[in-house]
Amino acid sequence: MTPTILLVDAPPHLVRALTGAELRLVPAASANEAHARIAEVAPELVLVAFPRAGVELLSSLRVRWPELVCVAHLSESVGLAGTAEALRAGAIDVISGAAPREELLARIEKALEVAALRRSRRCLRELEARDRGAALVGQSPALQQIRARICAAAAGDGPVLITGETGTGKELVARELHRWSARREAPLRIVSCTAASHAFEEELFGRERERGGAGRRGVLEAAAGGTLVLDEVGELELGLQGQILRALDGPRSERDARWLATSSRDLTRLAAAGQLRADLLQRIAETTIHLPPLRQRREDIPLLAGHFIAQLGVTLGVELGRLDPRAEALLLSHPLPGNVRQLRNLIEQAAHRARGGTITAELIDTQPAATEGPLGDELERVQRRGAELLVEEERLVRTALRRVDGNKTRAAALLRISRYALQRKLRRFSSAQ
Repeated sequence: MTPTILLVDAPPHLVRALTGAELRLVPAASANEAHARIAEVAPELVLVAFPRAGVELLSSLRVRWPELVCVAHLSESVGLAGTAEALRAGAIDVISGAAPREELLARIEKALEVAALRRSRRCLRELEARDRGAALVGQSPALQQIRARICAAAAGDGPVLITGETGTGKELVARELHRWSARREAPLRIVSCTAASHAFEEELFGRERERGGAGRRGVLEAAAGGTLVLDEVGELELGLQGQILRALDGPRSERDARWLATSSRDLTRLAAAGQLRADLLQRIAETTIHLPPLRQRREDIPLLAGHFIAQLGVTLGVELGRLDPRAEALLLSHPLPGNVRQLRNLIEQAAHRARGGTITAELIDTQPAATEGPLGDELERVQRRGAELLVEEERLVRTALRRVDGNKTRAAALLRISRYALQRKLRRFSSAQ
């Protein structure tokens, strides 16, 4: 999105120099107006005319908005003493009033990079303070790196590709990217690329109103100003990939959606096999966040299990006990091919059986993977298929909701289940990674 710069008591020649650049310029004539404008528009950068606006303004901004990036624009009459004074008051840089436009814009670009870094760091601190993210539970080094990448990507506005096996939490990461971005107040929309080509095209781009019929607004339009997620982009039919590429490369405005994509398949291999356009892959993978399988961060399993037990206790209205040591050892030894989603389902099944007591190994309906023999291989295939079916179930439920504009009663009727059953499924989907 276009960066917003607050110009405090800026001289006319400075405004003229910045006009025409890809910047949103917001003027403020006084210190009081500057504080009010900051609360209103949340600028990425404040450019203070110095010494016209004065040391007091820079000092007050540093106290009230400590992470806000301020730059002092000096008049020609200010020497080294004035430069030092502006830096002590809180400016990260000073720009001479005689600086040519190219230098002015280059220095502003550097200041905006500092602003993005500060936002990323703030996001990371808030994310970690929220019980290590709550949504992203765990303390493994791998998960800490993912949190950092989410915060860094949320500060930008380009496409992000989220990869990982089924059940690792790709959609959850997409939601976190939206939640921590500047688009958080705008809609988040998810469209599944596994649908048939005609259904996908209509869902994404909409349908024009025909004589005697009603039109339909597409998800792309519904996500205006917000975030659009292409779920399982590796399943997209070749005939539609060109349309997606044209939409990505078309004229952009602030009302356009930010594009995210998820995939559980190796997209590089698909591109090499001619099943995915290489130019589309390059476009959607400007930034990539890869989620490792749960077996590669097993130290997070006890924390995740405890998190799910606490959630289910509230949902079921009972006080559930912790995992006993044998139950924890059982989960740690299990291959969990369905990753976090499968772990959540195992805990949910055990919690129903526990009826408020401690969750023991006997209540977990699984067993450690066999090390050899055809039964072990068959068990892994069944478990993997079970995880795939859970993903398909969630896709169908969310597709039904989209078709009826979120009306849960009508969606339940489409799915031929009760409204209570639909609500229970939605709670399970939202709490699983």
